[in-house]
Order: sequence, then structure tokens, then C-alpha cells
Amino acid sequence: MNNNLPPSPFGVGTVYTGKTEHVVSPEQHDAFRRREVGGEALRSAAVLPPPRIWRPQEHFSPEVERRQYLEKILRFPRPEDYDQDYEEGYDVRTQVTEKSAAHAAEVYQWASQDIKDIIDKYNEVDSGQDAAALLRANDQLRIELGLHILQKFEHTKGLPERVENNFANVLKSPNHTKGYNGERFESRDYATLLALAMLDGTFRAPRWSNNDAAQHRIGAELVLGIYQKHLYANDRDVSV
Repeated sequence: MNNNLPPSPFGVGTVYTGKTEHVVSPEQHDAFRRREVGGEALRSAAVLPPPRIWRPQEHFSPEVERRQYLEKILRFPRPEDYDQDYEEGYDVRTQVTEKSAAHAAEVYQWASQDIKDIIDKYNEVDSGQDAAALLRANDQLRIELGLHILQKFEHTKGLPERVENNFANVLKSPNHTKGYNGERFESRDYATLLALAMLDGTFRAPRWSNNDAAQHRIGAELVLGIYQKHLYANDRDVSV
């Protein structure tokens, strides 16, 4: 490698040719820089086009892709998120009923203080109904709160087995609910979406609950701090 070459402003890693990004080796990086440096005189005479753009390799990192994915699923569903096949699902997914609104108010009342503190950062609320409306309207709040809830799974005790293990190859398909646009989720991601739905008024307690569905709901209740309150025990009316 030629260490005397002028450094790229973005470092070794990725070359952008104007149409396509390429991840390159250090040797390829040096060869590219030699051509760029050798063309400076010609460029100054307007014989060559402007230099090509360099972009950092971090653009492709799994951490960035994971963050982008979470920001996508944590925000409140919008009509443009769904193709024609999911129009009905969108209506079901975002509907707030009288019972689900009442449940959301109870969830906010009994939720742990760290949950309320994050909501209050965006706007101090006087009631669970205010908090629910804010969560449906403010995607930045949903993303921050969702990421906080995901982190809480790391140190929450007594999680159901499936949520505790969070196997990447055992994905959750939402039961009896359209409106997720074909998504299948890791268990903690899905439990986080349930926790947000419990707070924003779009969660409806199921008519029945098998072990699989119960594990994710219990996981959501545990990280919210409401599990011992049994808020949904006597009112399971609509499938989730």
C-alpha cells in the first residue's frame, strides 16, 4: 500500500462511481486514489469530470440496517405503508375502540415511571387518553420509547421462554391480525409492538389466548410494569 497518497476524506472502504457503490479492499482503494491524484492536473484544465464521491463503509453496517428496520416498524402505521391487499388490515390495526381506549388509560396509569418519563419529554400529559393520542401522532416518541422497551427486555426477569430466548430463526406471525403488511417478527420486536399498542389504544384483548400469543402479551406487560395488575383478565373481546 502507498502510504504517501493524500487521504480520502471518508477513509478506506467504499467507492461511489456516480451510479453504484462498491465496497473495496485497501489495495483497490489505493489504486483508485492513484488514478484520482494523477488526474488532478487534467481536472484543473477541465479535461476530466469532477472527482467521484466517497462514502463511508458504515453505511452498510448491520447496526445501521437494524436501526433503520426498527424505525420503520415502531412508527405508527400509515395508509401508505400498505399495499391494496392490506387496506382492511390497516383499518383493523389502527382502530381505537371505546374499550381499547379505556384499557390504554389504565395501562398508562399503572405503567412504570420510566415509561411515563419518556412520554413527558415530548409533552406533559394529564391522562392516559392524552398519552395514547400523543403516541399515535408522534413517531419520534414511538421510536425512542420502543427502543427503550427493547432494551428493558435485557434486564427484565421472569420473561416467558419465547421472549427470553428471542430466537432469530423462530419468528412471530401476528395472530388473526392483518395490517402488519406481511411482516414476521423476532419475539422481542413483536412484544415491543404490543406494548406500544397497549399504550396507544390500538390493542384489543383477544377472545382466546394460546400459549404462543400469551407469551408475547405477558412479555409486553412485564416491561411496561403492569403484569401484576391483570388489566385484561376479564375483558378479552377482540383478537389481536
